[in-house]
Amino acid sequence: MSHRLRNSLLSRLLLVPSLFGLSTASCVGDDVGVMTDATSETTTDTTGEGTTGETDETTGGTEGTEGTEGTEGTEGTEGTDGTDGTDTSDTTTYFIRGAITRSDRLQLPEASDGVGTLNVGVVESCVLPPVPLGWTGLLDTDLSDPATEVPYLYPVKSGTHYVMTYFDDNENDLWDAGDLASLDGTKLDCREVVVTDADVEGVDFELNFAI
Repeated sequence: MSHRLRNSLLSRLLLVPSLFGLSTASCVGDDVGVMTDATSETTTDTTGEGTTGETDETTGGTEGTEGTEGTEGTEGTEGTDGTDGTDTSDTTTYFIRGAITRSDRLQLPEASDGVGTLNVGVVESCVLPPVPLGWTGLLDTDLSDPATEVPYLYPVKSGTHYVMTYFDDNENDLWDAGDLASLDGTKLDCREVVVTDADVEGVDFELNFAI
């Protein structure tokens, strides 16, 4: 092939890409650029999403832990409430103490010898007729001498109690004729006694009425 013909064919081959607005240099450069951008985007997105995901998971884990602590705190509060609601009622036994005498103005009935059972008890209320809740009896108590003073004590729990007394002269366990009672004016002497955290002393009675 002559030198002139070869140069002519080479010139035509070089014109083919230019007909489509392309160049061999720009094609290679653009392909590399696109690859680089794609790689960059892929790397950036993957890294960004991974970091965000890990951060969210960490935050979520932390929030989950705080939620658990909150629950424990609530349980602690309930424990406190439980403590505030613990049964603190006082089960200690206290005593109501006093002395019982017979009025020197009270004449004993003819059939009475002044010796009998001295009863002290707690009633439901001071409203008549009294409903007894419990009695203690001091057997063979001698009140024939009005100067006699008989001490007593009655066991109770903390709270409000209503105390009464009477003398069973004929010892038949009944409150009947010949027995002695304590009146406050024209009504039975009934004492309201409030017991808190100690014995109550000085709850004295005077038997001043014969039934």
